[in-house]
Amino acid sequence: MKTSQLRARVSTLARSSEQDDFRMEVQNFLSAMNSYPDRVAKDRDLSFEEHLFSVIASAQRNGGRRNYSRRQP
Repeated sequence: MKTSQLRARVSTLARSSEQDDFRMEVQNFLSAMNSYPDRVAKDRDLSFEEHLFSVIASAQRNGGRRNYSRRQP
């Protein structure tokens, strides 16, 4: 394979990976927005930022799979 072809493929894979990362960030944010009212009702001192980080950590522990239920641990 020519170097230019290899660079083109690597570039395409990198863009695809960046798009996947972006989609996951958006999904995590939307999930946090959706579940925050229930969580803050239980813990009035919880900031949205703390809740968002919790949602992101949960997604990472689950290997990127999302749990779309409104419940959080």
